[in-house]
Amino acid sequence: MQRMGTYMDEIERRIQLIRQHQTAHSPESSKPQFRCEKCKDSEWIWTGWEAARPCECQEKRKYERRLNYAMIPDDFKECNLEDYVQQTPMQKAMFDHVVSYLEEFDLIRDSKINSLGFIAKYGETRIKEMRVSKHDPKYNSFGLGKTHLKIGAAKWLIDKGHSVMIVKDVALMDDLMNARMMDDGGEEYNRILSRVLNAPVLVWDDLGKSNPTQAKERLYFHIFNERSQARRPIVYSSNEDMETLSDRIGGAAVSRLVGMSGKYLMATVGNDYRIKAVS
Repeated sequence: MQRMGTYMDEIERRIQLIRQHQTAHSPESSKPQFRCEKCKDSEWIWTGWEAARPCECQEKRKYERRLNYAMIPDDFKECNLEDYVQQTPMQKAMFDHVVSYLEEFDLIRDSKINSLGFIAKYGETRIKEMRVSKHDPKYNSFGLGKTHLKIGAAKWLIDKGHSVMIVKDVALMDDLMNARMMDDGGEEYNRILSRVLNAPVLVWDDLGKSNPTQAKERLYFHIFNERSQARRPIVYSSNEDMETLSDRIGGAAVSRLVGMSGKYLMATVGNDYRIKAVS
C-alpha cells in the first residue's frame, strides 16, 4: 500500500502540469513580444497602401547590428576615444594620430591610401636579440594603449554608420589554418576568409603575433592585397618593427600594408602604463 504522502505528491505534480499547460496556451503567452510596439520590429510604420516611413527605432537597430558585427572583445567593450589616457607625449601623439585619421576618413576611405597603423620602434623579436628589457621605456611598445585607440576608432566609425570587423592575429590565423584542414570542401575556410576580405573596415590587433609559416605569409599578402585593390581600409597595430614584422608576415605583405597607410603609419615607444599601474 502506498503511503498518503505519495498520493499527495502525485496530485501536486498533476496540478503543476495543468497550470503549466494553461499558462502555455493562455492568450497572453501566445501574444508576440516585440521590442518596438510601434512597428512590431519591422522597423517600418505603414502609412497607407504600399507606403511606409522608417520607425524611430530603425537607426538604433542598425547601430546594434553594426556593433554586433564588429565583435568587440569583452575586455574592451567600455573603451572609447574620450577616456583614452594621455599622460605622456607618445600617448598624446598616438591620440592625435587617430583623430587626424578619423577626421579625414570620409575623404580617403575609397583611395589607395586609406589605412592606419601603429608598429613598434623596436620590435619584440629585436628586443629579445638585444637582451634588454622589453619594458624599458627606450624600447617598449607594450601598454601604450594601441588597442584602446583602435577600439575607440572602431566605435567612432560605427557611430558614423560604417561597418567594422575586429580580429586578433593569433585567433584569426589559427581559425583559418584549422579551417583549411577541415573536410568540408573549403566551406568554412572560405566563409572566414570572405568576411575578412569584405569587411568595410577591418581592425587587426597584434599583427605578426602568430607563429610565422610560409602558408600564413601567403595568406597575409592575399588578404592585404585583396583589400588594397578593393580600397577597403585596415586599422592595425603590431609590437614588431618594420624589419621584424617582415620576418613574421613576409616582406610583400608589409610592403602592401605600408603602401595602404602612407602618412598614417606611426612607430611607437614609451612607458608601459600596465607596469606603472601596478608599481
